[in-house]
Amino acid sequence: MKKKPLIIIGSIFAFVVIGAAILLGISTTSVEKFKTTPIDGQKTVYLGEEDANNEIFLAFDYSCPACKNWMGEVLPELEQKYIETGKAKFRMQSMVYLNDASLRLSQFDQNLIRYNKEKYYEIARRVMSDAQSQDGIWGTEQYIKDIISEYDLDQDMMLQDNEMDPINVTRKYTRGLGIESVPSVFVNGVKVEEPFNVKEIESLINE
Repeated sequence: MKKKPLIIIGSIFAFVVIGAAILLGISTTSVEKFKTTPIDGQKTVYLGEEDANNEIFLAFDYSCPACKNWMGEVLPELEQKYIETGKAKFRMQSMVYLNDASLRLSQFDQNLIRYNKEKYYEIARRVMSDAQSQDGIWGTEQYIKDIISEYDLDQDMMLQDNEMDPINVTRKYTRGLGIESVPSVFVNGVKVEEPFNVKEIESLINE
């Protein structure tokens, strides 16, 4: 019986603390933030203004059908509302998860950033739009050579060994960001639970 007053006092104290947190606008739950900055020595390229206050980060695999859909459906809407208006910048990271084409295209992706960053998003989008539409051709070495020729790129540069091993790069991002599947989207370091939910992405962008 003597313990009842302590229980009541403890309950009142907890109620007061929670109530104060709500009144002050303090969240009682913490949101995990990840470091989406480039790994050491990595060259990157942004879509949008590099000094924008918000960053949208996409981890993708060129061979992933859902990634192709995200690039075609979600990115254009975000680009119009936030990237082109200077409110956010966008960066995407090629990963090696699915097959040999993933590796070849990730190698190509890295050299594209290294030597032709001004054409990066144009070509990367082209490769993604071609995915799963050219049976037996897409993602092969010949396909990459055709892209190099079409965009008048230096073949020797584009096919040379990478500065960083794409598989090791993939592992570092996978471990560092806790990526379990692609596409994985992060806004200002916070992982988006539903990558195709534009409203969720927008809720994490600071206006």
